[in-house]
Amino acid sequence: MGPVGAIMWFFGGIFVYRILTKILNYGYMVNMYREILFSSLAMLKLADENFARANKVARETSEKSGKDPEKVNLESETNILILQTWRTLAIATIKKMTPNYFSSLTEFNNWQQAMKFLENKGK
Repeated sequence: MGPVGAIMWFFGGIFVYRILTKILNYGYMVNMYREILFSSLAMLKLADENFARANKVARETSEKSGKDPEKVNLESETNILILQTWRTLAIATIKKMTPNYFSSLTEFNNWQQAMKFLENKGK
């Protein structure tokens, strides 16, 4: 092998090295994003459960205090609508903030799909 062949092998090695490191870095970024996504969804689920629990306690407290049942129902329905709106906004924000090259990892479009995604751990 002459000097030209050696130079070609040298630059070929550099080229292959750069391609492999880019592929490995991309794989690492995908795994990291998936973990961040799962952690975020888990925190949102916990916040959702706490809000629903707080709504239930508020309703029971209002009923026990002798508040007008119509007002109690109205407050409870309002809190449920707020929770549903919050869920929708949370998922929409995740979808909007996800970079285009990771958008295939967010395989959900609403709260129920996101919670199913979380339960299955993205399988």
